[in-house]
Amino acid sequence: LDEVLGIYPHYFRYNGLGGHPRSDRLELGVIAQEVEKSSPRLVNKFKEKLSPEDSTQTELKKVNYSLLRFLTMNGIKEFFTKWKNGEDQKAQDLALLERKIASLEKSRKIILEERKMLKEKSGKRLVKWC
Repeated sequence: LDEVLGIYPHYFRYNGLGGHPRSDRLELGVIAQEVEKSSPRLVNKFKEKLSPEDSTQTELKKVNYSLLRFLTMNGIKEFFTKWKNGEDQKAQDLALLERKIASLEKSRKIILEERKMLKEKSGKRLVKWC
């Protein structure tokens, strides 16, 4: 999940370098250098001439989109599991709080009844505190 959270989509146009034809339309994808920071296993490095006229090859980076799909699916599953477990824990916490409230209400009722009995026995007015 942490790997997926570090990946952000971007719109871009291919510049015609590194074996990709120049594109006039906007493409949607991820940037290999950014992906590499959070998930290096998704990035393949290779050497290629930036343009056919170049005499030397340059190291380029390419995102493995097939592996990215699987990583994303696993991230969604992990997120769902964490969310579901969190919901279950919230339900347990709520049930515990409801039991505590019921217990406190029962204790309050007992205290008020005892106070009433004491008041009747003593014939005096007691200080109101609950």
